[in-house]
Amino acid sequence: MGITACGDSDAEKVTKTLQEQGQQLQKQGQDAQKKAQEIADKIKSGELSAEEGQKQLQEIGADITKKATDTANDTIDAVKESDNVPDEVKDQLDDAKKQLEDAQNGQVPTVPGQ
Repeated sequence: MGITACGDSDAEKVTKTLQEQGQQLQKQGQDAQKKAQEIADKIKSGELSAEEGQKQLQEIGADITKKATDTANDTIDAVKESDNVPDEVKDQLDDAKKQLEDAQNGQVPTVPGQ
């Protein structure tokens, strides 16, 4: 997902990636909010049962969580590709990525060093 332009510095590449991914996440959040409102309207009108509505809302929540996690992982990868990132920071980014993956898989994330 990381998009970069030729000739840009590492910082500019990362900044562009973050901005683009932030805009994409914002749009996805707005879409999810719209879908949630549509589901609520269908439940109120009796067109959809509360149980089915809850299931659909959970699916929307899981989808937006996955997209946010994917975006965070892509951002971490973009930062790690920068030439100016020290190895210690790259290790910390790897730990953060592992925590995101654990959380997405329903595991309690562990904090390194604890």
